[in-house]
Amino acid sequence: MTEPERSAPVSFDAYPGLFQGADVAAVSLRSRHYGGEALLLVLNPVSAGLALLVTLGAVRLPGAVFTAISTMLMVLALWVTRAAHWQHKWYECRSVAEDLKRLTWRYLMQLEPFTADEKAPDAAFVSAANGILHRYPGVLTIVGRRDHTPSPPVTPEMRRVRQSSVEERAELFLTSRLRPEVAWYAAKARRLGTADRRWFAALIFVQVAAVASALILAFRVLRGTWSPAEDGWVVMLTAVGTSMIGWQRSKRFSDLESSYAATAHALAGMESARPQPSESGPYVKWLERVEATLAQEHEAWRHMT
Repeated sequence: MTEPERSAPVSFDAYPGLFQGADVAAVSLRSRHYGGEALLLVLNPVSAGLALLVTLGAVRLPGAVFTAISTMLMVLALWVTRAAHWQHKWYECRSVAEDLKRLTWRYLMQLEPFTADEKAPDAAFVSAANGILHRYPGVLTIVGRRDHTPSPPVTPEMRRVRQSSVEERAELFLTSRLRPEVAWYAAKARRLGTADRRWFAALIFVQVAAVASALILAFRVLRGTWSPAEDGWVVMLTAVGTSMIGWQRSKRFSDLESSYAATAHALAGMESARPQPSESGPYVKWLERVEATLAQEHEAWRHMT
């Protein structure tokens, strides 16, 4: 949650290698999780559709055969998705990636605990990164399976930026941190809103079709002209509607749209309130507010999804 769930700002690609690995792993695991969810949800209407084909005579096999096959597939898919723990692994990789991203920017902008008077900022960064990994030890195994070449936690570009002028760091923060985040949250909110409206419209169509089929079936039963195939249409349409509701609940389009739109507006407003980098005290407090907003949004996402 498909389009990539996150991506690094295009104008800064010198994040630690572990961030890159965790970010890519999170996107992949997210796709697997929703792929498994989609498979589980689609098996019910597929089973109902096959039963309808049997009733119509389009497939000359006993309906019990299709029921047995679809039930076996549902149990197998459920077992695989639960045993793989894709959702749990996705959350852990995303948490590590976001925490490392925030840690990197604190290092670059000389925020606590990497202030300008810190004598060993690189060692402090490594210690903080190790603390993140201590909370999510399984991420190292996941990332290691994808990239067997470890890279230094503190990249040369990170050191260069940290040692650059206040003005250069301020411009980089604006163009590579704040604005890309605003653009990402705004675009994501728009996509989620569009998806929510489309899925809602499709669900209404299917539900109206199911109700109409049920009314027609009831009318024909009263007239004595009922056929088993008409009963199958009602079952199939109901199964499709139930699966669509399950998908909407899984993706949480509306909730995430509201959350992401609020974050985009909050961050955009912060750019307008940005003090001059030369005003050391107010500027540092502004940086802390930006980072706090991003951290709060991620915590909200972690509890919402």
